[in-house]
Amino acid sequence: MNGVYISFYLKANRIHIFVETLRSMDSPRRIRFLISEDGQVLLIHPYDKRGFTSHRIPQEVYDGKRSLEISSYKLCTILAELHGWDLRCSYRVPGRIAADARSVSFFLDKAEAI
Repeated sequence: MNGVYISFYLKANRIHIFVETLRSMDSPRRIRFLISEDGQVLLIHPYDKRGFTSHRIPQEVYDGKRSLEISSYKLCTILAELHGWDLRCSYRVPGRIAADARSVSFFLDKAEAI
């Protein structure tokens, strides 16, 4: 892998996306998550539309004034059930930037408890 990670804090139902990951995607204003059919890969990609599946990235994240944490009980619960994760723990998942640098894939089967 190349040092790209996402963290899931299941007790708080939060997802922490590292700013380096967002910058590698050309600093999008909005993103959304997609899960592969087999549940093994989580994809983050830029998404221009505002809606229930998109998440806005505040400029303060890119300015270094705050981190990006997204609250999502639903996504955290789905991933915990799929992978047998302990809801009292936190997990870090490695990823890979796509060749076109427009998305990042995270390999959920390689999650490590932190």
